[in-house]
Amino acid sequence: MLLSKYDNTVFDLFQEVFELLGLAVNIQNQIFIVHGGLSRYQDITVKEIDDLDRRKHEILHPEKYEDTIIFDLLWSDPQKKNGIGENARGNNCITFGPDITELFLKKNNFDILIRSHQVPKMLKGIESHHDGKCITLFSASNYCNKIKNLGAAIIFNQDLTFEVQEYMSPSLDIIRETFEQNQKLREKVLHSSKILELEKNEQRKNNRLSTEGLMNDILSCLSTLICHEKNSLWNNLYKKDTENTGIVHINIWKEELEKLSKTKKVPWFYLCKKLKMIENDYHVNYNNVLSRFKINYAPSEKFINSEWKNECFEHLYEALLKADLSLRETLMIFDKNLDGKVSFSEFEQVLKDLNIDLSNEQIRILVRLINSNSLCNQDSVQENDKIDVAEFIGKMRVCYRLSINKEYINNDKINKLIETIGKHILSDSADTANFHYKFYEEQDERDNSERRKRSSVIKSVALFQKFKNYDHYGN
Repeated sequence: MLLSKYDNTVFDLFQEVFELLGLAVNIQNQIFIVHGGLSRYQDITVKEIDDLDRRKHEILHPEKYEDTIIFDLLWSDPQKKNGIGENARGNNCITFGPDITELFLKKNNFDILIRSHQVPKMLKGIESHHDGKCITLFSASNYCNKIKNLGAAIIFNQDLTFEVQEYMSPSLDIIRETFEQNQKLREKVLHSSKILELEKNEQRKNNRLSTEGLMNDILSCLSTLICHEKNSLWNNLYKKDTENTGIVHINIWKEELEKLSKTKKVPWFYLCKKLKMIENDYHVNYNNVLSRFKINYAPSEKFINSEWKNECFEHLYEALLKADLSLRETLMIFDKNLDGKVSFSEFEQVLKDLNIDLSNEQIRILVRLINSNSLCNQDSVQENDKIDVAEFIGKMRVCYRLSINKEYINNDKINKLIETIGKHILSDSADTANFHYKFYEEQDERDNSERRKRSSVIKSVALFQKFKNYDHYGN
């Protein structure tokens, strides 16, 4: 049956396993366990059994003394009457009586014999023989899938107290179905476990990012605070730098930061280390550190490689377009006191309102660019200088156009397009201007950069179109 279901390889593997199994088991010199039963040779000892060469190919017709002992240990069964009897299993098979059991146990100092080999009567999993000195323990329930007998197992404790458990195993079909269900449940649990682990990892990641985000926010606030209070911070540190070395101990630096922030609940040492303020000897070169903190405009990620001036103009001008304000409203944004002029402070406030954080020097640079075509000397622009608001917006439009991309200025197609659109806008032919824009776009649909340039130009002339019919005061 084995060979018909599998092959010689599996059969040989079983043989290798059988060679590793012992003929009998001795539990604490009190319990002797064997598969079949006892030998027909009544004076046999455990020592003789232990010395047998059990690695035999087959012993169907034993002739030698040693082979007969092995054959009996595997095939014999108990009987009620004394002595050795014939066994219905076939030639050479024997049965052994209670006297044989008594003699073997006494000769080898055992208390009980446990064997298997046959289904117990009454279809139980366990059966007692020879006044309880020989026990049949049959572990295979529903033998051959048709006997309907119980199986049994004896569980011994270390002190040789024991518990007998009887059971009925389900059919192979049920076992297979249960196994498949268990596999599916196992996969489901494993899947849930993986999801849970992913969720935990994500939570840990979010917690880590949250912590990092918090620390980054604190670092940003600290940098801003130092920028705003740099002069007073330097003066306080200078007073405590009695030797005028430009260096103070970290504790002095920490105290000044605590005074500045009005809190002691911030991990100053960690923050200072993060910002690389601390030198090896736990001192801070406050001159070098404070010189690192400057107010600069940080370009957005989208235009990280652009010049900050170009991006400022784009941000400012396109924000005005998006707001869709009238000219009067646009003028009022820059000319809050309605004196017809744009002051340095008014321009600075507009930039702050749009979250464009620039230093005074950078604002002066932008004003110089806007004034580049005016009669005044752009290099002499001061914070108290003013420019006509209408002229300011007009020149800002030019700066915006130049900031989009310098390359398109030398593009003849673009210049002709601008000229055509401008003429139609000035003659109130907005629809015609739009047609020219769309037509040109269709001719070069593949060039995204060109379309962006044209879109930016249209934004520029669109704002001009909005303003062209208004007077000097926005009416």
